[in-house]
Amino acid sequence: MLGVGGAGSSVWVARDTKNDERVALKLLLSTDPQELARFERGAILAASLRHPNIARVFEHGKDGELAWISMELLQGETLATRLAVARTVTPKTAVLLADQVLAALEHAHGGEIVHRDLKPANLFVAPAAPGSGEAERVLILDFGIARLVGPSAAERFGPFFPDDDPIAPELESEVTGEHRICGTPEYMSPEQILGGEPDIRSDFYALGIILYRMVGGHLPFRARTRYEIYHRHLHETAPPLPPIVMAPIPFAAVLHRAMAKNPSDRFGSAAEMRTALRASVGMIPVKRPRLFPTELEVRALPEPASFGQLPTHPVSISPLPLPVPAAAPVPTAPPRRSRAPVIYSAISIAALILALVAYLTLTRASNDGGTPPPKPSISSTTSPIPTLPRGF
Repeated sequence: MLGVGGAGSSVWVARDTKNDERVALKLLLSTDPQELARFERGAILAASLRHPNIARVFEHGKDGELAWISMELLQGETLATRLAVARTVTPKTAVLLADQVLAALEHAHGGEIVHRDLKPANLFVAPAAPGSGEAERVLILDFGIARLVGPSAAERFGPFFPDDDPIAPELESEVTGEHRICGTPEYMSPEQILGGEPDIRSDFYALGIILYRMVGGHLPFRARTRYEIYHRHLHETAPPLPPIVMAPIPFAAVLHRAMAKNPSDRFGSAAEMRTALRASVGMIPVKRPRLFPTELEVRALPEPASFGQLPTHPVSISPLPLPVPAAAPVPTAPPRRSRAPVIYSAISIAALILALVAYLTLTRASNDGGTPPPKPSISSTTSPIPTLPRGF
């Protein structure tokens, strides 16, 4: 036995005697007609899809209370098993895994099939096929509660259950989840919780939760009961990723958009989300202009003429126009100052000098030809000279 699945199913290793190859045989033994109908529904939808990232279903059938599915035997482990050991992965590793999931969703959505139950337990990580260029191969499992959308889906599948199954008409609405909540609470979109009409954007919401779990190490909405989880899905915004994971800001923005409460605020297609995820971690190179031609472009150029070969047809050569230098700007003379103040100052100084010279000349002339100046008078009164006594 390989493992135990949901609703009490089990997976075994078996051999297909018709094709002589080993297969994985999934069995469900149940007396509940709803479980049997859901099991067969997933087998029919999965068998209609052919994609390298979707587990291939070969055959399916039912015998009384036993239903079975023969599918591709895979080597590896589920993403849930890996995260239980590794806890977290880098943002780039998460994008590499999610890129393959989105490739499978793009194929399923093109067939008007919505999975509605994406979670780590339904994603299988297997070794990549030789020459694929991928490190690992991710496959989507279990389309048990998948839903058909679009007008052409009903025409392609017709009555979904076999005509000889008397319980099929009564179970159609309940199995497809029109009147009940179907899915895993931790990964359900708000419209699934409210019983609305889910579409492809419900799968993007679940994938956003898975990416958060892979990088952040825990779920964005955690609670003890499913009703608390429902409330948080409906009314709370996912908290930021832990700073320790060092997630790029564009990567966190992609997760925020994928987990938007309103479906119209999410990505409109799997291809759009793939492009945004790749760009958020630098997987899409930025196109830069090439400075030199490629080798193929060089080969396509005409061969140049050798020195000994001249063109035989007349060639007119016109001289290239020489560039006309721009005219140098003409310097403008500064405004001339008025000289009147300078002239007035010079005249005043000259007048003062002439006046001084005239005064000195007149004074000297009067001293040479006139009465000499009076001499100072000496008083005639003289004091007697004292006499000294004799013999002193």
